[in-house]
Amino acid sequence: MRVGLWLAMSWLLMLGGCSVGKWRALLPPQWSGMRPVATSAGLSGIFVDAAMTPKQLYALRVAAIEARRRVALVWGDITTAPTLFACASEACFRRLGGSSNSAHSLGDHRIVLSPRALDAGTLAHEWSHAEMYRRSGGLLALPAVPRWFDEGIAVLVSREPRHGDAVWRKVAASGLAPPLASLWSHVQWLDAVRRYRDPLRNPRNLAVVYATAGHYVARWYRHAGRAGLLRVVRAIREGGDFASAWRAAGLDGAPVRQAAAVRRSCPCVRAASPGSSPRGSVRPGHGRSVPGRL
Repeated sequence: MRVGLWLAMSWLLMLGGCSVGKWRALLPPQWSGMRPVATSAGLSGIFVDAAMTPKQLYALRVAAIEARRRVALVWGDITTAPTLFACASEACFRRLGGSSNSAHSLGDHRIVLSPRALDAGTLAHEWSHAEMYRRSGGLLALPAVPRWFDEGIAVLVSREPRHGDAVWRKVAASGLAPPLASLWSHVQWLDAVRRYRDPLRNPRNLAVVYATAGHYVARWYRHAGRAGLLRVVRAIREGGDFASAWRAAGLDGAPVRQAAAVRRSCPCVRAASPGSSPRGSVRPGHGRSVPGRL
């Protein structure tokens, strides 16, 4: 029965866009060579590979406690208890669907960390995705959650310097910030991440997309607060309009209205090239700012 449930969940997440490798994390952990260790920090379980040393495991448990604290600071009561798969080897991470990314989450069920990401910031980032998934309504509600909003909240939760304000200022000064309209869907987000990895376009290898989403969301959250966040997510769960809920929570919402208009007129809108100014674009320092894995 439990194997059947794992297979059913795997199938649903594959339909939702997960790679074949990633859904292996939903199968019994032993099938991927993972072993259980003592659970902590409100997680349903912690599984590690054979390469994990006692020192790494201790640091991981400390990181999990700090990650939970960061999630609670933004979200309040934590509604999820995902299972953590922590890899101390790249072979383990690749086996669970990883590649050049450092971590990924599968709904509100699993979080998978690479050996490059056994830290509180990355775990908090992925845990925030699990909260968004659960609170907004799960798999069927995912298209209604703008990717920049989900990722921006995760950046806010994580407090990772590589996605922070100092990086955003460099992005803005370089004229690299993409418009929110180009970061709405999962496909658009991944395309933007790929394009800004081009050293000719982004020679300093700045985390352009994450810093942009984090900047707009953080500014909005300072006005709307946790109550505003929960109001927006509840509206999505109840089938409401994201842009309307966003405006009601605080700030004037012009960039979000513009992004939503572009999205409605052309659901397949492609990400704009740096320097261009498509309908719905948001430029650093122009107009009132309201917002916008690894």
